[in-house]
Amino acid sequence: ETEFVGEDSFESLGEFQVVLSELASDKSLDRIRVEYEKLIHALKKSRDNEKRLMSKCRELNAEIVSTSTKVAAALKLSQDDETTITSLKRVCPEYQMLV
Repeated sequence: ETEFVGEDSFESLGEFQVVLSELASDKSLDRIRVEYEKLIHALKKSRDNEKRLMSKCRELNAEIVSTSTKVAAALKLSQDDETTITSLKRVCPEYQMLV
């Protein structure tokens, strides 16, 4: 999904370059060309920021998945420990005195 948006942006940048070269050929349009160059620069910067943010989102998502797996494993171990403790309390009355 995000790659498709990136491709559209790349095509738009190519279109911007075509328009920019047309503006450069007419000196009476210099002010417009300068503003247009600013727009192109802002678009490129925005696209780079979007790529960086998407990369960071993927990284954070992977970290969340990894952490949730670790939490699930820790919960399972905790439940197993509780089951073991309960079993020991039933089997060994002396164990209850220690706890």
